[in-house]
Formats: sequence, C-alpha cells, structure tokens
Amino acid sequence: AHEYQKYAAVLDQMFRLRKKVFADTLGWDVPVIGPYERDSYDSLAPAYLVWCNDSRTRLYGGMRLMPTTGPTLLYDVFRETFPDAANLIAPGIWEGTRMCIDEEAIAEDFSNVDASRAFSMMLLALCECALDHGIHTMISNYEPYL
Repeated sequence: AHEYQKYAAVLDQMFRLRKKVFADTLGWDVPVIGPYERDSYDSLAPAYLVWCNDSRTRLYGGMRLMPTTGPTLLYDVFRETFPDAANLIAPGIWEGTRMCIDEEAIAEDFSNVDASRAFSMMLLALCECALDHGIHTMISNYEPYL
C-alpha cells in the first residue's frame, strides 16, 4: 500500500479492467463505482500483482493478494468451498482474488500469446512472487471462463 501512488496509473487501469471482466463480461454482482470495480477488501491495503509494460503505461493483467490472517473472500464468501477441517489461516498462506487479463491488449502486443497462455503466465508470476516473499501457500477460486 505504501507504493500505490507510485503505480497509480497502472492500478487505475487494473480497477477498470476488473469492472470490464467481472461486472460487464461475467455479470458478477460486484461493487461498481463509475468505471471501476472495487470492493471492501481493496480498502484493507492488499498487495497487487500486475503485468504491465516496462513504462507502466499499459496493463495486461492483475490480481489482488491478501494474507489469510485478516478478512478474506475465502472465509467471508467462499467458506463452503473447502473442508471444515482445513485450517487456511497463517502468515504464509495468502489468497489471490480478482485475477484478470486484458485479452485485447495482450493480442495487440503479444500476437503469439492467447488468453489461456496469458492466464498461465499470470499464475506462474503469482507463484514466483509468492516464493520470493515467503508465501508457501496460495489459495484462489476461479471461474471456468478464466
């Protein structure tokens, strides 16, 4: 959160992309404020993993990362998707939510990367990021579309 201002332009694009993907395309009932999709978890100072060009002027994808030691979608909304016996709260366990890619931007700039490969690349980046920051377990729920 201490670097949000440094990446304000790319975060602006990410919240716009989230609206486009989750509200407009998938039709999820998510909070939309103007051109942005933002929910209460975005006010909890999460980390964001973004895929953008070197100048940070073009976004290709992004996702929100939060430790499971605080409020999470996993427990607040998707608790029924994992066994009661599972203890998924620990500093080294984080959740990833709102993962999305900009298929149009990717097609324009990476003609050899289809949506499936782009999504896989984001997952690989997520794994690398997690390992680099001491996160041993990532938890996410994904729509079949994604």
